[in-house]
Amino acid sequence: MPTAKGKNITVLNMDIIDLWAQGVSAADTAERLKCSVDTVRSVRNNAEYKRIFYERQNAQIVELLPLAVRRLTDMLKDDSVQAAVQIAAIREVFDRAHLTELLDAGNKDIKITVTYE
Repeated sequence: MPTAKGKNITVLNMDIIDLWAQGVSAADTAERLKCSVDTVRSVRNNAEYKRIFYERQNAQIVELLPLAVRRLTDMLKDDSVQAAVQIAAIREVFDRAHLTELLDAGNKDIKITVTYE
């Protein structure tokens, strides 16, 4: 089993990480797993556990990204979807990818190409 700060990662710690990845609050995680909120917070604040958490998050993103792109593309091609909804979806993608921040920062190295079919 992997280690974190010289300790074995326990099933409880992995369960805490799993619930964290699902967006479950520290209090709800503690209640579900019958442990203290301090235990949950200590796992969430541990650098090694954070690394595991972010690795899992990245794996989920990589897995879901092609589906999200297909769905967004389908929606943008669908003439029955209102332009305002399409623009809101595009804006949401840009915001979540932090593209808006990068573009607002005046970064000259970023180039975005938009093609229409």
